[in-house]
Amino acid sequence: MRFSLRLTLLGLSLLTTALPAADLSWPQWRGADRTDVSKETGLLKDGPQQV
Repeated sequence: MRFSLRLTLLGLSLLTTALPAADLSWPQWRGADRTDVSKETGLLKDGPQQV
C-alpha cells in the first residue's frame, strides 16, 4: 500500500506540473503558431532610433 500511495502522489505531481504547459495560448518562441508572424495590427516596422 505504501508503494501505491507513493506512485499515486508521484503521478499526480507530474500531472499537475505538466498541465499548465499544455495550454495552447502559452507564449512561445516565434508566437503561438510558431510561424514568426504576428497577428497584431498597427505595429512599428522599425524600432525607435538610438541617440
